[in-house]
Amino acid sequence: SSTERLKALTNMIERANDFIVVGDSAAACVQLADAYNKTDGLPRPPDLITGKAAADLARMISDLMGALKYPQ
Repeated sequence: SSTERLKALTNMIERANDFIVVGDSAAACVQLADAYNKTDGLPRPPDLITGKAAADLARMISDLMGALKYPQ
């Protein structure tokens, strides 16, 4: 259901935040990369959200990974 997909994505982002708080940028970026792959509009893996909001969120996730110096 949409509620379950949103909860899964929220959990990924919250876990990334937990890693950021303790200074583990690499682990945060792994979580963020998983979240990005679920919002990037590509069919594999299946996205958790779709539409314009998904594209906006994917861009924000990518920007955050860049700020954390994640090699893309």
